[in-house]
Amino acid sequence: MATAFIVLSYVHIAPLRLAIMVISRDIVILVGSFLYLLLFDSSDIRPTGLSKANTAVQILTVIYFLAVAAFPAEAKALGAGRWSLPDTAVTLTCAATTVASGLQYLYLGIRKLSNA
Repeated sequence: MATAFIVLSYVHIAPLRLAIMVISRDIVILVGSFLYLLLFDSSDIRPTGLSKANTAVQILTVIYFLAVAAFPAEAKALGAGRWSLPDTAVTLTCAATTVASGLQYLYLGIRKLSNA
C-alpha cells in the first residue's frame, strides 16, 4: 500500500500527509516486528482486526483517488474531486484508521515488552 500512496502523492492525486502517515505506520510495524523477533525469537505476531480494517480502508482510498483522477467529469457531477467533502471524508477516514492501527500496534508492542 505504501507504494500506491507514494505514487499518488507524487502525482498530486492523494495528499502528501496521508502518504506520510501510511508509510510511518508501516515503518513502525516493521521495526517493531523486527525487534520483537530479535529479542524474543518468537513468531507469534499476528495482524489485529483494526489493522485488517485499516488495510481495507487504504485499498478503498486508493481506488477512490484513482477513480476521481480517471473520471473527473463523473466525479465532479457526483460532488467528488479535489478538496470536496467526499475527498476530505475519505482522507480523514483513512488517516484515522491508519493512526489508530499504528497506535494499537505500538500499545501491543510496549505491553509485550513490559510483560517480558
